[in-house]
Amino acid sequence: MKTTSKPAAANSTPVKGAQSVHRTIALLRALAKRNQTGARLTALAEDVGLHITTAHRILLSLVEEGIVTLDPVTKLYNLGFEVYLLGKNAQQFTLRYKLSPLLEEIAKVSEDTVTLMIRSGYDVQCIDMVQGSFPIRTTLTDVGSVMPLGIGAGSQVLIASIDQDDIDKILAYNVVRYPEYMNSTAEDIRQTLIDTRKRGYGVCDGMIHPGAVSVSVPLSDAKGELLAAVTVAAIRSRLGQKRQKEIVDLINSQWKAMAKKLGF
Repeated sequence: MKTTSKPAAANSTPVKGAQSVHRTIALLRALAKRNQTGARLTALAEDVGLHITTAHRILLSLVEEGIVTLDPVTKLYNLGFEVYLLGKNAQQFTLRYKLSPLLEEIAKVSEDTVTLMIRSGYDVQCIDMVQGSFPIRTTLTDVGSVMPLGIGAGSQVLIASIDQDDIDKILAYNVVRYPEYMNSTAEDIRQTLIDTRKRGYGVCDGMIHPGAVSVSVPLSDAKGELLAAVTVAAIRSRLGQKRQKEIVDLINSQWKAMAKKLGF
């Protein structure tokens, strides 16, 4: 039941240098997947659909900046130390660390898959996941994977309360990506946001996978600032309307009990 999506880009207005940026990021993502063993130039170029000369030029620039390393003997590329230094300053990973006990407790009680979702530009990104003990695991995304904003229960609650102008921009930006998810349209997403506001929590039934349902609740700090969304996913037979509300109550009660202790 895994699904991933490319970050938003294809339908945006091209700007000077944007193509190089997208290619560079694509290469870094491909390299990250092969980082444990290292990757050869030909494999990386094939992974992202680039000519080997173009991939080589980009990788050389990344090596010069310390973002990527190249073993002169094996000719294998790996992520460089600069990536670690950049990552240290990414606040979402602090958020992931702080909220890990919350996800673990919810997974323990619900026995289902729990994910932590944040907004990343025009995408929603999974930054943590804890699997429950139920034997049929429902994994709708991977840690680090992105989907267009509007897709998925967590995505819904992250943008349901923002200004309408911002929602219109998001829908327009992602309109060509929505059909990848059960032929959804921008109007379908707009309606799900209306439903989410009425309920007070997000529900995704079959949009990512026809046999799976997910429920999501937004997390806000003591100042009322939106931090992230916690989502619980399960097979449809386990997550009917009655249990959806029970899961929402579980997330809310656990957050209320743990927020201050976790530093929020």
